[in-house]
Amino acid sequence: MNIQDLFNEYETDSICVSDLGIIVQGARLDYIVKDEDGKVHFWGGNPETDKYAEEFVMDKETEKFVCEEILEKM
Repeated sequence: MNIQDLFNEYETDSICVSDLGIIVQGARLDYIVKDEDGKVHFWGGNPETDKYAEEFVMDKETEKFVCEEILEKM
């Protein structure tokens, strides 16, 4: 299973992962969002409703680790 499979399983482009307790760059990861090109973005806060939500910018290694954590905990 990969992150794209989660979006397919839940039939959505936005998944709340706050309860997983994943910390990225000192802040809790709250949402993963797939854009129209299929690229996954990682957010602190809800980018659709929270005007203070911030996107995490990560290197590929960190992104891979975060994805593995999400898949393991879900």
